[in-house]
Amino acid sequence: MGAPLPSPQLLEAYSQFFRLLSEPARLQLLCLLRQGPLDVGSLIETTGFSQSHISRQLGQLCTLVQGRLRERLEEQMRELRAA
Repeated sequence: MGAPLPSPQLLEAYSQFFRLLSEPARLQLLCLLRQGPLDVGSLIETTGFSQSHISRQLGQLCTLVQGRLRERLEEQMRELRAA
């Protein structure tokens, strides 16, 4: 038999993660930023996106990262309290 299915909460988290990454503009920005830091002006020049579009896309990514970090910290706190 295979591994047990993830919980409904974990499946929802996976779904949200992949939904956010399914936007081509976000993926393009991630690929660019993976190469090194860029200011918004450089991102506008490279992608042709507007400043507001870039801000919106990066805001979505920041929300995702903050949520994941919060979940990890909460889990670590639960583990420390249980120890």
